[in-house]
Amino acid sequence: MGLYILARRSTRPWYALMVCWGVLGCNESQAPTPIAAVALSPRRLTLEVPLDGPLLQASISIVNGAEGTVEDLRATVHYDSTASNWLQVSFSTSTATRTAGATLFATVFPAGLAAGSHTATIFLTSSNAANTPYQIPVSLTVTAPAPTRGTLMRDTL
Repeated sequence: MGLYILARRSTRPWYALMVCWGVLGCNESQAPTPIAAVALSPRRLTLEVPLDGPLLQASISIVNGAEGTVEDLRATVHYDSTASNWLQVSFSTSTATRTAGATLFATVFPAGLAAGSHTATIFLTSSNAANTPYQIPVSLTVTAPAPTRGTLMRDTL
């Protein structure tokens, strides 16, 4: 006698399917167990900030794309470029349902960053979402100020 639980995603949402065998068989009155799944908007961040510009904050809406509640949301940042510690993440709440989502705030600290492209990945995890860790690419372009034209003065000696 045994029990297997298989996770499967049809069109929507994720469900755990019970497969039973043995003397007693399955309890047919049991409904499939819904499994949480993270859904994001937007799925990536593309940001631009001037050299030594002010702080920049972007947000990502997180909802449960399946049934139930996404619980214990956490995020870590991994930097792909040589510069690090320019991105900080926080949440409005650590849970998300289909109707009451959470917001992930991404704050960019551009001070000290060189002009050019910087990239990072936010790894979003949950204690019960089937599709985590979820990777959120972040692309930051730090723009240098445009060169200014100087006025040439003729020496009048």
